[in-house]
Amino acid sequence: MDIFALYPTSPGYDFITEDTYFQKTQRRFPWATHTKSLPKSPLYLATCPECKNAIEIRELDRVRGENERAPMEPFGKHYQHNVPGLDIIYDQAKYDNCSLRAKVSLSSSEPRLSQAFNDEVLKLLVNEAAVVREVLATTVGIGFGDRLFESMLKTFIEQGRYRCKGVMPSNLPFALLYWTESQWITGQYISSEKHVEMECAIENSLHFCMSGRQISSKHWRDKQSAAARDKTPLPSRPDWGPHRLAFFMGKRVVRGDERKGEKNHMTLTLTEHTNNKPTGNPIYKKKISYSNNHFPNAIRAFERRMSKPEEAAETLAKRIRAGKLAYSYAKHLLPDTWRPNWEDEEGARLDAS
Repeated sequence: MDIFALYPTSPGYDFITEDTYFQKTQRRFPWATHTKSLPKSPLYLATCPECKNAIEIRELDRVRGENERAPMEPFGKHYQHNVPGLDIIYDQAKYDNCSLRAKVSLSSSEPRLSQAFNDEVLKLLVNEAAVVREVLATTVGIGFGDRLFESMLKTFIEQGRYRCKGVMPSNLPFALLYWTESQWITGQYISSEKHVEMECAIENSLHFCMSGRQISSKHWRDKQSAAARDKTPLPSRPDWGPHRLAFFMGKRVVRGDERKGEKNHMTLTLTEHTNNKPTGNPIYKKKISYSNNHFPNAIRAFERRMSKPEEAAETLAKRIRAGKLAYSYAKHLLPDTWRPNWEDEEGARLDAS
């Protein structure tokens, strides 16, 4: 697993990194201890945020590159024993129902039974919606404007997909992408010049084209040309026409072997739907690869931007804007006493202005 808590009563969780674990525990007992077997070896313990049983944090304090072996990222594994120092009495039934117990595919629709942990996933989505949005944009290559992002959030939350066993804090952006397929992308912007193949596929489609970096339609382009020729006004909003350009993810999600440094991946497909037909013609496919530390690293990078005076205001505005979109659909599902982490930041900004 990729997350840990200190005690069974600790609220929330932290992503597992060597720095975070040792900063939180300060290498103190009962977290830092040793095995009972001889010769004794270091044993690093914590709590599973979902089932509240103990976990062992592995791959800490290793000599990097030992025996020419590539270093592994630290990870948590359930420790099926009582840990009196953490007030943990091992509970087999809770372990059996824990979604963090085994490697579950992101595509698994089996519901997670822990409402408290489901709430934690939903809270993360509200708190870090801006980071989720940025990860999607850089990974997929599409800008994910407000309307598209809101449509995805609405589907993901209202269909209860955040409760699926395969949806974890570490894969949240990719879970949102996977479980909200067949989204209309006309009018969105290609996020950078690196996605030339996608632009070419759109240009070569029957009904769509690029207008600068924006995904447009040939129907709207013809209307613009006619208006310029006849010197007539255009509608205030683009008329994309009767056709639809959408994306969906393939059903198969391949889980890479983390011990070998392999990434997880799934396939993004763009489809052109003539006259808005349910079944579209595939025009482009792309492999979407991600690791379990992709999203946690993006959160840390976002926080660093928040701490820079020259970037703080713009970064905070992005956090609040995306967070409000997510919170509008999640608020009624979360405890009344809970508030997003950006609400205080928004209040401070308003006071300063």
